Amino acid sequence: AVKHGMFGLLVKTGKYRPEDRNKVCDYGQTCVLPNIYEAARFVLAHNRILEPSDAKKIFLEVEKKFEVGSSELETLEKRLLEVGAQFESEESFEDVYFDTSSITLMSKDIWLRQRRGEWELKFLPAKSGVNNNLNSSVYQELSEKQSIVSFLANMQSSTVALEDVKPVIKIESLRKKYTFFYGRRKFSFDIDFAKLTSGSETSLYSVGELEAIAGHENEVPICQMQIEEILDTVGIQSTKSKVPGKVIVALWRHNRRVFDSLLSSGVCSKAQAATLASIDDELTN
Repeated sequence: AVKHGMFGLLVKTGKYRPEDRNKVCDYGQTCVLPNIYEAARFVLAHNRILEPSDAKKIFLEVEKKFEVGSSELETLEKRLLEVGAQFESEESFEDVYFDTSSITLMSKDIWLRQRRGEWELKFLPAKSGVNNNLNSSVYQELSEKQSIVSFLANMQSSTVALEDVKPVIKIESLRKKYTFFYGRRKFSFDIDFAKLTSGSETSLYSVGELEAIAGHENEVPICQMQIEEILDTVGIQSTKSKVPGKVIVALWRHNRRVFDSLLSSGVCSKAQAATLASIDDELTN
């Protein structure tokens, strides 16, 4: 049935063996769940993924961050290769994030940056189908300048022009990139070592990210569950709260005024602030 395009759920009960995943995941959209109860919950919550849709195809980035300690890096990279991931590249790049003086964009969870001289913009889609309990994020990305200009000019309640924005934070990253296939879907496994800069202040931060591209909002919960299964296979434990990304850490450490604006607008939570404080406490100790 999976070979002919039906969606499949594989349950880790009874005679399940880890190698069973490969028997079904190579053919199409499949999730692996811990038990029958979770499978029933998944179907009840997301049964619309089984329904055909003629909606316009869009590309949504489904991503989950995870902690990367320097002492764990060698073990992690070895494990990635063991489970079939392929090392793709190592690259350096610089991101500069922009906003207005009143933080119009970031306070709406809109992230405007330049990378290698090109504008890029990420924003939360109106509908994403995301399961917030899994601590992953879903963004839609624009990479053509004219599309970004049009998006900024047509925002609700406020409009922004590229001429109105100024640099807020700069991040220099060294990225190790791996790719992993789960069935027919390609996942990016990125490990970043970053230098965070605001004015004369700098600090270091390392973080990992597992990302998939969903072609429609109906595919988002599938990507989320597959991300959880891959992280479990690699041996990365899920955390109770979201692991912060580079920008959030940079703002917390070096531009508290902007971070406080994100707290006030709900883009960041008090729980995230507590996580950031604990990360810095660990570094201090």
